[in-house]
Amino acid sequence: MKIFKLLIFTLVYKFTNSSKQTTDISVGYVYCEPEELIRAEGIVNELNNEIVNMNSKSRARLILRGLQLKPNENTISLSLSICQNLINHNPIYAVIVGKSHCLVDKEKTTEGLFDNDYISTLSAVAFTCAYYQIPIIDLYSRDATYSDKSIFSTYVRMSPPYFHQANIWLEIVREFDWKSVNIIHSINTEGKMLAAKFQYLADHHDVKIANEFEYNAGRDNYNDLISKLVQSNSKVYLLQAEPKDAYNILKQAEENDLLTSGNVWITNDQILSNKTFSKLTNGVLIAEYVEGVENLFYSLAIIKKAYETLYPYQLKKPPLNCSDNGLEWDLGRKIYEEIIFNMHEFDDKKIEFDDDGDRISTYYNIINLNNNKKKKVGEFTLDSKSMNLKIDSSLIVWPGNFKHKPDGTKWSSKFKIVVIEEKPFIFKIPKPDNKKCSEFINNSYDCPWSYKNKSRNFCCYGYCIDLIKKISDKLDFDYELYLAPDGLYGDLDTNKQWNGLMGELVSERADLILAPFTINPERAQYVDFTKPFKYQGITILVKRKGSDSSLVSFLQPFKDGLWVIILLSVHIVALVLYLLDRFSPFGRFKLSKTENTEEDALNLSRALWFTWGVLLNSGIGEGTPRSFSARVLGMVWAGFTMIMVASYTANLAAFLVLDRPEASITGINDARLRNPSDNFSYASVKGSAVERYFKRQVELSTMYRTMENKNYNTAEDAIEDLRNDKIQAFIWDSARLEYEARKSCDFITTGELFGRSSYALALKKGNPWLQKISLNILTLHENGFIEDLDKEWILLNNTSCQIRDSSPSTLGLTNMAGVFMLVAGGIIVGIFLIFIEIAYKKRKDKKVRQHDISRNAFATWRKNVEKRKLRATQGSFNEGTRHEDGFLKIPISSHYQKINSIRTEPRKTNFILDSEEIDPKIKMNESKSLNRKLTKTPKICD
Repeated sequence: MKIFKLLIFTLVYKFTNSSKQTTDISVGYVYCEPEELIRAEGIVNELNNEIVNMNSKSRARLILRGLQLKPNENTISLSLSICQNLINHNPIYAVIVGKSHCLVDKEKTTEGLFDNDYISTLSAVAFTCAYYQIPIIDLYSRDATYSDKSIFSTYVRMSPPYFHQANIWLEIVREFDWKSVNIIHSINTEGKMLAAKFQYLADHHDVKIANEFEYNAGRDNYNDLISKLVQSNSKVYLLQAEPKDAYNILKQAEENDLLTSGNVWITNDQILSNKTFSKLTNGVLIAEYVEGVENLFYSLAIIKKAYETLYPYQLKKPPLNCSDNGLEWDLGRKIYEEIIFNMHEFDDKKIEFDDDGDRISTYYNIINLNNNKKKKVGEFTLDSKSMNLKIDSSLIVWPGNFKHKPDGTKWSSKFKIVVIEEKPFIFKIPKPDNKKCSEFINNSYDCPWSYKNKSRNFCCYGYCIDLIKKISDKLDFDYELYLAPDGLYGDLDTNKQWNGLMGELVSERADLILAPFTINPERAQYVDFTKPFKYQGITILVKRKGSDSSLVSFLQPFKDGLWVIILLSVHIVALVLYLLDRFSPFGRFKLSKTENTEEDALNLSRALWFTWGVLLNSGIGEGTPRSFSARVLGMVWAGFTMIMVASYTANLAAFLVLDRPEASITGINDARLRNPSDNFSYASVKGSAVERYFKRQVELSTMYRTMENKNYNTAEDAIEDLRNDKIQAFIWDSARLEYEARKSCDFITTGELFGRSSYALALKKGNPWLQKISLNILTLHENGFIEDLDKEWILLNNTSCQIRDSSPSTLGLTNMAGVFMLVAGGIIVGIFLIFIEIAYKKRKDKKVRQHDISRNAFATWRKNVEKRKLRATQGSFNEGTRHEDGFLKIPISSHYQKINSIRTEPRKTNFILDSEEIDPKIKMNESKSLNRKLTKTPKICD
């Protein structure tokens, strides 16, 4: 069976070799020692004897062409040597650079210095190959210079650059839960790239760089650097240095007690090149790269594999001499891309590169130096998908021979806190002489103020004072307060310097800002914020609008035109009712003339009384319509008045609900804010987060330009001017404005919150107390202490304004004053009319008395006449005889005499003349004439 399998394998091998074309691939190898070339040739022979890949279309046979480097060879001679010995007449597909230690100045190496001449000499190889588009693989170089693809466009390295140790530093910091670090690096390319990479990684994790210190390499004195390290609150130091610089820095750090217990030092593995490092490195952690002994094998295998993969795209051979232009050979660039953009798998290892050609699949040992000995305490592996750190902290000996993990922070037991007056968070009052603040007001503390040779002593109390007292009691630290000299929150001036609270903290005159301090990106670049203690936003404070009620507010439910029409309708309907009842055969007017009834006729005044009575829902006792037509109209009028009264009542109720004191604007989108005018002004506070918010928002740029020159130095000044109507709106933080609205019902906040933000305490960058204070603030939120502060200082436990706003509207004298005025007018008119009536009555009674007197006088005169008449009549009985028909017969002479005497008497008397003595016609005419004269009433003068 074994023989059969061997036969099959042999046939496949022969068939494969016969069906595939073998191509020679020349690879240049740059080395120092002859033993390196011998080893490389052995690897090439091994690769050439491997079984050809079944999927390959060609078999690449490697041919090695070596170039030995000469000690102290300069850049120009090395470039010429590459051209003459490798490129000319030899098509080189790739170049591998082995150990190049022969280029390094041994005197500098023993001193612990990094030889820059070595870098520049070696770069000649990389630059020459890049010019001709020949891929170059460096087996050992780790300098950051070669990551610059603008110069070394075809450079690949099998060892990771030094700045990749930033990955390991970050993982160690996270493993031991250090939140803040100091990074110390040189100003050369190596140091800057390592710092930049660590900063990038730290920004994506919960790690703060407290300080970043740069230094010039090659110095003997680093006292200025050490003095800054002493002032740092973080005790974790990440050091990038060459061996001699590292020695000097650590020596001076020991002199300043920075290598004692509680400190942490992590360095790059470059310092390990100094084999005689002293005890100064005790407790230092180092990530040491484990150099791959098979890098040469993997490099040759990768080149062979890349060529076989790209064989179909080969168009022509590489440049044959140095006068050719490498840009015309595109296969070299394709081989380079095939190398760096693919993962190369071998039996025991995976090799990957990043876009810059730097190897990323690496392995490190975590070394702890103690008593000048290296001790492995962990390991670190890295590939394109993950980073894995394994470390045994029990094996680590920290600086000062400390066995337990340091917390990495420098704890200060006393804070210097800067505050600013901002009601209700911080109140200030002058401190009484010879008396403590706590004796004057409970929970108040000294907060002196000084500015430009002026100073005063104040006592501070309020929301924030209670908050910091609670935090300090819990975390056991002391503090002292002082007021910001310029009384500002802080803004960048023309010289990019902070003033106000920010200036005090950034300049390290203060350790903490205690104020309603808004978190924003500009400030966060310079200070660290705790977790928020108050969430809020921006709102607008305005004065409440007064009630629009007037003396005639009861008329407001209807418009003036409707009232006029109603008044006209009353009189028109009254007139029509009168006419209908007047001309109807069944009306009261006709009935009063024809029937024996006591009902009065419906005259015009009674018709008016009826229409007004129905409209005002008063009782109607007299003068109602009698005719059917008038009654139909009366019913329609009653329905009309019912509808109008109901509508009036409903509109009056709605008017009372809406007739409340309210804001004069609706919110941030109000047209008077977006389109400002001269008679409506508004403002905020200079240098505040609110002003910055308006400055950042493009849609609010018009408002920002309007407010820019009107903004106040303090919120207190703005609120006072709002109270005095110098401005119409004040835009500020909602917490302060809610306090003002609760304190005084003359103010009201309007519109929805916008620009939501939060208040927090601010500390210097890298302050170790940040995490503890933040956790304590979260605890205060959970146990309700923050809510209690809100009720006590902001809401003031005062709901009078809210109750007044939410309670149902009730009628007051202001609303109904017009009605009372109407009644008072009716009383005055009634009194006036009663006087007129009295005067009229007196005049009428006088005339009646005069008439009665005249009547009495006339009656007396008449009586007297009748008496004389009677006497005269009695005398005639004696002179005349009675006729047989009963009439008295009087002689004619006496008749005319009586006639004449009677004419002088105004008395109506009927006389019967004797028919025999007077002609009947004459007798009748004279009788009529006599009757007319006798019935004539005499004129009675006053």
